[in-house]
Amino acid sequence: MENEKDRVIDMTLTGEFATPATPPIGARLMLWAIVGTLLAFALLMVVVALWFLAMILPLIAGLVVVAYLAHRYRLWRLNQGMRWRGPGGWNR
Repeated sequence: MENEKDRVIDMTLTGEFATPATPPIGARLMLWAIVGTLLAFALLMVVVALWFLAMILPLIAGLVVVAYLAHRYRLWRLNQGMRWRGPGGWNR
């Protein structure tokens, strides 16, 4: 209680503090450490997502090529049965 007798609180006439209270240096360091950790984690998630996309992109491209070729083959097979072969009519 001895220390509290010597404290001086600087206030204006309207009852507001003249100088705002600042948090201790340890609290400010902890706040910056938490913000830095959250930013590093967000960056890590973006990098992992881009890495996953880069790894799966060739697989997707290969599947698209196979699907296109299968579609073209099916169209080719369907057109084989619909071709006019002369006076006999449609060849089935």
